[in-house]
Amino acid sequence: MSDPHKVRVFVASDVRVYREGISRLIATADSLELAGAAATGDSAARLRGARPDVVLVDAIERVDLVLVREIGSAAGDAHVVALVAPEREDLLAWAGAGVSGFLSWEASPEQLVESLERAARGESPCSEDVADALLRRVRGNLGGSFALDGSLTQREGQIAELVADGLSNKAIASRLSIELATVKNHVHSILEKLRVHSRGEAAAKLRSTGVGRRG
Repeated sequence: MSDPHKVRVFVASDVRVYREGISRLIATADSLELAGAAATGDSAARLRGARPDVVLVDAIERVDLVLVREIGSAAGDAHVVALVAPEREDLLAWAGAGVSGFLSWEASPEQLVESLERAARGESPCSEDVADALLRRVRGNLGGSFALDGSLTQREGQIAELVADGLSNKAIASRLSIELATVKNHVHSILEKLRVHSRGEAAAKLRSTGVGRRG
């Protein structure tokens, strides 16, 4: 029978050793209770009967944001916390997908437990190094892509910065963990919105407005 005084946590991870290790940690914590665990792709279906307070999503490896949205929807009122590497380029996109807290993969077991407790109280826990990374991305967007052209979407803004830095479509796809065809579509849209005919022209125009590498 579930203990009403404990925070029920569901673990979503595609890496079995992480999933089982974190599950054991949760099961032994005085304030937490394991509501279930599954591979990320199976989590939405498993969540419906699990009734967790918090869902911990392992996002150290590549995870499709569509799955994150599905997990958030299936979790109902539960809060979603992501375990991430601070250098991920798509942290803002994860926040936009409904993730309410971020925990660095270098966090200690004690920090993990504390973050899950805070999330259950409706707070938005965020490791210091992840918070710093998020702030840098927000500053970059405000000072570059979005100031340049309000019609650029968030993803186009990210890609525009990388185009200005001289990255190829393949390199951008790898950096943002998205498909090459998706990058090509976004680049085409960016060229149209900037009213230029080539990547070189786009990069030059972007850099002239301060987008891309500083200094």
